[in-house]
Amino acid sequence: MSVSEKDFNAILRKIIRQVLIEQEKISSEQQLLSLKEEKKIYIAVNEEWDNRYYLFFEELKKLNKNVKILILGDKVDEFRTKAQELKLGYDILTVKEFKLESDNEMVVFPVISRNDIIDIASCTDKTATTKVVRRCFEEGAKIYFMKFGIEKLTGKEPEKYKQRILAYYREILEFNIEMIDDIRAVM
Repeated sequence: MSVSEKDFNAILRKIIRQVLIEQEKISSEQQLLSLKEEKKIYIAVNEEWDNRYYLFFEELKKLNKNVKILILGDKVDEFRTKAQELKLGYDILTVKEFKLESDNEMVVFPVISRNDIIDIASCTDKTATTKVVRRCFEEGAKIYFMKFGIEKLTGKEPEKYKQRILAYYREILEFNIEMIDDIRAVM
């Protein structure tokens, strides 16, 4: 069975067209994947400087990621001064300026107080921290707490108190808030 040159060229054109369509699909899928991989990362910090931030920001600078710092309070100028001293070079936002644009965003809390944990677990909206967490929940953004920044129990508390606090921690885990050891785990 022989194929005429005309039929051969028609078959060849169909094959080339099909290959080009497949390449375009693959290219589109790769672009979507790369967009998904580029996460917007916000680092939520208290307005009062905490010395645990030194180590955290040193580690973050090594990763060379584009992050934004979200100040949970009104003392933005004080934090900007500290950020300049440390040569952080990140954009600094207030809670009012904080806007989530997609569900591919995340907020990392390097330091969080026990009272904020309790308020989050109780679904109250009292502080800047709880307002940011609520906004993240509503927009589908991922939330991470650094383990080193979670206020620890002293061991001297009454047993019932310890159990209640641990119940709050378990509850926020049920909200899909993750507690992580290393920022690199989510970058």
